[in-house]
Amino acid sequence: MANHTLQECERSEEITGRRVVIEDYDGSHATLCRRGLWVGRDILFVQTVALCFEHDPDRLNVFWSLQNDTEILYPVPGTGPTGIVPNTPGIRWIWPYQGLQHRIAFVGVPGATPFAVQAQVLYQEEAGGPIITGPSASVEVSGRRTVWPPDKLAEEERCRQAWYDILSRYVRWKEPRTGEPVMWLDEIHGRDAHEVAALVDQVEAGGDDPELIAAVEQELSARVLRAQVRAARRAR
Repeated sequence: MANHTLQECERSEEITGRRVVIEDYDGSHATLCRRGLWVGRDILFVQTVALCFEHDPDRLNVFWSLQNDTEILYPVPGTGPTGIVPNTPGIRWIWPYQGLQHRIAFVGVPGATPFAVQAQVLYQEEAGGPIITGPSASVEVSGRRTVWPPDKLAEEERCRQAWYDILSRYVRWKEPRTGEPVMWLDEIHGRDAHEVAALVDQVEAGGDDPELIAAVEQELSARVLRAQVRAARRAR
């Protein structure tokens, strides 16, 4: 029997419009490396992402489970060729895609933020046979991309690099390697970003209370650890 693999086989965009976007990174939208008003442009598009279940030379009866069995797509009268993926902001599924049962596509909504769609392959080796669980995958479907001014992005990158030094000095549980991306920065925002910045300011200011400094370092380490756990979960 050949190896059965599930992989993303198409990702395309059809641009539908553009618009100016102004993001306020103070207050509830604050991040560690973005401050004040940022002015950029949104590119709006219809994105199509397709998954292909490769199973040649085996002849299989393939169908799909979406969003952890919230909906099952099975080749019976009345199914397809399109519908709305459950628990998403209007993302459509198309199946069979390109006339093939082992391909399924997801089509996003213009202007929508990125959203994860989970798909699981189900198949039968012969008609009426037992249902076998195949591989699964999660794909991100979006409807917009924001383009920010290069000087703002350069400033943000310098800020990110500065956090390497902060990690090596104050975060107890981890010594970062040079050039290692600080992926968890994006998970610290809003009030949490203000508080983390305040913790760093306090520990750098020092003072005559070693117990306070030790407690601040411990709290900073815990905040960063929680942010890294959230970042790791999102990356799965």
